[in-house]
Amino acid sequence: MFYGGSFLSRKLEGRTQLKKVLIIAYHFPPVGGSGAQRIIKFVRYLPEFGWQPLVLSVKEPKRYELRDDTLLREISSTTKVFRTYEFNIFELLYKIKGGAKRGGNIPPYSDKKEDASVSNFKSKPGLLDGIKRLVISFFQTPDDKIGWFPFGFFTGLYVTKKENVDLLFSSSPSVISHLIALGIKLLTGKNWIADFRDPWTSILLQTKVTPFRRNLEIFLERKVIEKTDKVILNTDRTRNDFLTRYPNLDSSKFITITNGFDNNDFPKEIGSQSKDKDIFVISHTGEFHEKLREPLNFLEAISQLINENKIRREEIIVNFVGGGKYLETEDFLIPFNVMQLRDVVKIVEHVSHDKCIEFLRGSDLLLLLQPTIVFKLQVPAKAYEYIYTQKSILSLSPINTATTDLIASLNNGVVADPDSVNDIKKKIFELFLRFKKEGLKIDGGDATTTRFNRRNLTSDLAVTFNQVSGVE
Repeated sequence: MFYGGSFLSRKLEGRTQLKKVLIIAYHFPPVGGSGAQRIIKFVRYLPEFGWQPLVLSVKEPKRYELRDDTLLREISSTTKVFRTYEFNIFELLYKIKGGAKRGGNIPPYSDKKEDASVSNFKSKPGLLDGIKRLVISFFQTPDDKIGWFPFGFFTGLYVTKKENVDLLFSSSPSVISHLIALGIKLLTGKNWIADFRDPWTSILLQTKVTPFRRNLEIFLERKVIEKTDKVILNTDRTRNDFLTRYPNLDSSKFITITNGFDNNDFPKEIGSQSKDKDIFVISHTGEFHEKLREPLNFLEAISQLINENKIRREEIIVNFVGGGKYLETEDFLIPFNVMQLRDVVKIVEHVSHDKCIEFLRGSDLLLLLQPTIVFKLQVPAKAYEYIYTQKSILSLSPINTATTDLIASLNNGVVADPDSVNDIKKKIFELFLRFKKEGLKIDGGDATTTRFNRRNLTSDLAVTFNQVSGVE
């Protein structure tokens, strides 16, 4: 089904005729969160560089927790958005189980390989439980959005032919986007670029999955990489990982286009909003995840600093904005209550992107958590907006990771060992003393104005589009 405004004329007031690109992406507004930001910004700025985007996505996922209607205003009235249905086995199983009849909430989607949906259908060990797990595993291969494939593929094929699309562009996660593009590519021969916001099988190999699923996904990734005309990664470490795993392919096939910030999302004056200058405000935006992104060592460091009278309670506030379900679990609440930090830590539910930026601007220090080696190739998308605020950034990330590479290269970046409470405490206290003495003033430098600007990154993408399409 088509959503959007009037059709964009093939001739634009004296401008060269725009080429058409079909952008295939599961995460697209009103879905919120960082996953939607990269795509919506490409869609917003591509017409400036000679490309008319058409978007293929899903109808609003009923169970996706992050919704941000403010992002809809970024979609031009001239942009065609084709939204399709998806079949969701988890919703069906939940209804069969009786959850809907009892008025329970349908479990939320997850992009993690060991999906939250599995836990929602656990039963006592036995044959039935084993069968149920096999069914769930099947419908999670290669991820739990597999039910979008038939609807996305046939709609995408129709749009490609009807709109005379010049280029296919798929972005993951979900990797179903790439499989849809692969099918269209095989049937139409259209040029195709695959964009990986996260690695695929590199992460899979570090999780508990069946050998069948592991081998199937390795096969599928290889087919995608071999058939696509260009592969875009968002960190150099991810690019190097692909080069290592596909040594027989030309290295020029793999390019890096990072995530970034859109300066138009921020006030012209980047500086702080009004706040009590005597209070040290630390903020983290985005979700936490058990065993993958937990704030407990950070909070223990704060607790020790307070108990040692190095920082008084009334001198510090910690904001956790959009921290997600993890902050409601016993794994978090039990140690959190022991630390007695309820008067220091403010837990804020998911907010719009605009509100999120307000929290960033009202902070003195921005916290970045990328503590596990599982994420060694990745940089949280929010890091780039952190950078643009010109605030100091404390990154809890291991050495030799993409996140540490980035933050350590900045004038305003401080990195601490995520496994060492003492190191985290030391870095926080040093930053606190600087704050009390002179404020955490930094020089933004070139990185905040050009290097990660979304418009400039979209220009780089358009250059790649032109190269693959043979456009001068």
